[in-house]
Amino acid sequence: MNKKWKGILLLLTMMSTSVLAGPTVVGNGDDGTDLEGFEKLEGGNIVDARTKAVEKLKEMNVKAVPGLGNLISEVEKADLYITRKDVSTQKLMELGAFTNDAQGLVYARTFPRPHAPTRFFPAAKNLDENQLVSLHIHEALHRALPESIREDETAAAEITLAITSPNSSYDRINETVQKFVKKAEASNVALNTPMTSVAPKPVIKPAKHSRLNYPSKVGIRYKRFNSPKFDSTEMTSIPLTSMTSISSHLYPFGGSLSALGIGIDASIINKGESSKVGEEDDGTFMGPLGLSARMLLWTAKGFDIEAYGRIDLNTMSNEELQDSLLGRDITKVGMTFAKRTNWFYVENDLEYTLPSETKQKIGNIDYKYEFGSITTARVKMGGYYKAFNLGGYMEMHLADNFKASGGAFEYETGRNRVVSAGPEIEWRSEQFGLRLFGKYLLDSTKNTDFDFLGDLMGHGVGQGNVGLEINFFL
Repeated sequence: MNKKWKGILLLLTMMSTSVLAGPTVVGNGDDGTDLEGFEKLEGGNIVDARTKAVEKLKEMNVKAVPGLGNLISEVEKADLYITRKDVSTQKLMELGAFTNDAQGLVYARTFPRPHAPTRFFPAAKNLDENQLVSLHIHEALHRALPESIREDETAAAEITLAITSPNSSYDRINETVQKFVKKAEASNVALNTPMTSVAPKPVIKPAKHSRLNYPSKVGIRYKRFNSPKFDSTEMTSIPLTSMTSISSHLYPFGGSLSALGIGIDASIINKGESSKVGEEDDGTFMGPLGLSARMLLWTAKGFDIEAYGRIDLNTMSNEELQDSLLGRDITKVGMTFAKRTNWFYVENDLEYTLPSETKQKIGNIDYKYEFGSITTARVKMGGYYKAFNLGGYMEMHLADNFKASGGAFEYETGRNRVVSAGPEIEWRSEQFGLRLFGKYLLDSTKNTDFDFLGDLMGHGVGQGNVGLEINFFL
């Protein structure tokens, strides 16, 4: 018989026993003195099976299932013990309810409270790996489930089966958990609430790929800029080659369906050989400093809505860059509307950049660069395949008049349109991501490029960029 089906047969036997007996109370609330007959497990097939159980739970993304947020931790971090000697049937009864089969064999027990140990009995050594995986998950459920169903043996058995069966899925697991939660809530309402009371609100869960599951992150990003276009104005002739930025975005505030936090981005710029006589050649310099705030406002039916604000400060250490076209402070606000399913995602971004200006002195002439406001619309699409996110985006920047003046010189673009697109490929595990991306200029007014947006930290310079990003999600 297939090993997976052996595990399921064990669970079905446990379920049939629990159905006959009704909801079972696990543990007896003792002070743990019965541990004197147990020794701690440090290795062997039972410990190895726990590792497999954790891998299975992460694969099924149970952390995102309402009611199972602590299940992985309860399996992974629980202390494991096994009896050093035989225990009489009477003693087993005194210790409380156990997981057993139709033959009366005892495998393990735990207490229905977080972080309690799992205690195994000799019969467990005869189980195969899949059966032990199921047993680890089953016992941990008695510690991780909501208090209203934590001691219900039927609930623990059915949820274990939903997780470990060959045709298991995220939706099936969530449906099974919510069935028992709603049943317990309905029973509680019937006993404690007048008939005229409003029914409890339905449970709303974040989508499987929602950022609400792991909103915080720290990471590093490298962008390589395409060669800039040199025009007759020579305003865009600063040869920047690349930018490296380190970011930390933490979300300490909010509830289960919202998150509010701040982000800090520090950057380093690499500058190539200058095209002008007397200007400093290649080197590495401090770039802009980004400060941001973002709030995940709402989630339902797979939709996420976010609002954000960002300020990029001109902290560049190179004087040529600091007093150039790119040396301005930038303030922007925006909203993101995202729809994510198990295999596909779409994101719409609307962003507004406030007008600002910067000044530069060349010789005895003072130049002033005035940037109008910028309105950005961006659409991102892609799909999920195993651990990969494959997609791309297109965006349009509509900038109000850009004006440069100094002495007898004056230059204006009028309303400026810049259209770009690029691919995105990401490999993502639960808390680690590796992303490749590109940005390419497709069309613009009067042959302008990203320099005329003046957003070094965001859109970059020249004709676009390619890059690599590594993130750790918290």
